[in-house]
Amino acid sequence: MLLRVHSSSTVRVQRFDPAAGTLDSTALFTLPGGISATTGATAQDATNAYMIAYDASFAPSLYRLPLSATLADSAVQMTSEAGRTVTSLLFQTTNKVAFTVSTSGTASLVAVDKTATGTATAPALGAAFPSGTSLTPIAALGDKVYFNSAAASGVRTARAFDEAGTSVIAQANADWLGFTDVGSTSTAVLATGLSATGKYGGATLSTLVVATGASGIMLGSLPAEIDSVERARWSGPKGLLRGFTLLGARLTARSCSRTPARRARWCE
Repeated sequence: MLLRVHSSSTVRVQRFDPAAGTLDSTALFTLPGGISATTGATAQDATNAYMIAYDASFAPSLYRLPLSATLADSAVQMTSEAGRTVTSLLFQTTNKVAFTVSTSGTASLVAVDKTATGTATAPALGAAFPSGTSLTPIAALGDKVYFNSAAASGVRTARAFDEAGTSVIAQANADWLGFTDVGSTSTAVLATGLSATGKYGGATLSTLVVATGASGIMLGSLPAEIDSVERARWSGPKGLLRGFTLLGARLTARSCSRTPARRARWCE
């Protein structure tokens, strides 16, 4: 287990053994910026931990730390995002770490190779979006990042970019609500038929088989008075959806309520 430890004038990442109850004294990563440094979004695969580190001026950078590291100062800087605001969690495709940033109010989806080193900013993944567009990454599966975009007008689009930055899905008036495994099948829950201003009233909920894009199960429609939907989340690689459980051949919402009126919340 890796812990962020504040001690004296430094912030360090050290290894803790929960079975033995001991903290290894080796500073695997000493964050830049002294005692004011901190970490933000993190992610992990079978080999490395990835983390956004903030220095004393709150400038973010992306680092990776090998999980097998035993030596001091084993973290490798991958990017410097100074002048940008990191606005999302970290999402991992097969070969890249992706996240969103904001620069002077303009949102961008960016991604960097997992083997990258240096102090360059993470390059954009895909074409730039018009100013005023908000981006919300939902999941990363295989070589694709799935995210929602909302234009300044309110129009919402469910999107996916592959690792080359190619737009492979762009469904207008739609939103990804989340991804889950149904048995061994990666399954998306998609809301379609949103209004031109992004409201959910009357939208249709259905599932989609991620690997093939094949339509899955129709879950039903939202009441006309629903304006928006909040995605319930928990720790894990795919975000949502504990609110849906496979029962026989159909998916049903387990315990959902609308609180307050005009908002739908998928609950556990």
